[in-house]
Amino acid sequence: MRPTPHYCAPCSRFGQARIPLARLAIALCITFGGWSCAESPTRETVQPPPGETDTAPPRQTLSLDLPASPYRERFNAVESALATSDWMTASATLQRIPRAEVSAEDDAYATYLQARIAWTRGDRKQALGLLAAATREGNSPGLAYRIASFRHYMLGLGGDT
Repeated sequence: MRPTPHYCAPCSRFGQARIPLARLAIALCITFGGWSCAESPTRETVQPPPGETDTAPPRQTLSLDLPASPYRERFNAVESALATSDWMTASATLQRIPRAEVSAEDDAYATYLQARIAWTRGDRKQALGLLAAATREGNSPGLAYRIASFRHYMLGLGGDT
């Protein structure tokens, strides 16, 4: 008669597979534990030679503020109305600004605001046309940034970027 096979943990295939996995788990714990206790490397500060100094002029920062305008309060009211998607109030407020008396910068800003009103109303084509009309060579950096940023936003939503 043949002896019946016995299935104890050290002799079975599963038991033999558990031993290397346990060793691997212990090795990983020791490795990660060692890494977490290690010191971070220290940086060596390099001093420039005494004869060399930075002679480059300091970089000028570019201000994105809009220039002063006598119509700033009305422009801010239009911006506030557009922030709540109230294009009718924004349009009515913008129409109260006399376009014949404004500077070129204020005219470009008003055209930019008209483009935002057109976009809020859902007229993408008119908004892009107005942004193109507002883009001028003499615009301040702040206004040029606002126009470019809004154009990028519109084109990004349309999938054109």
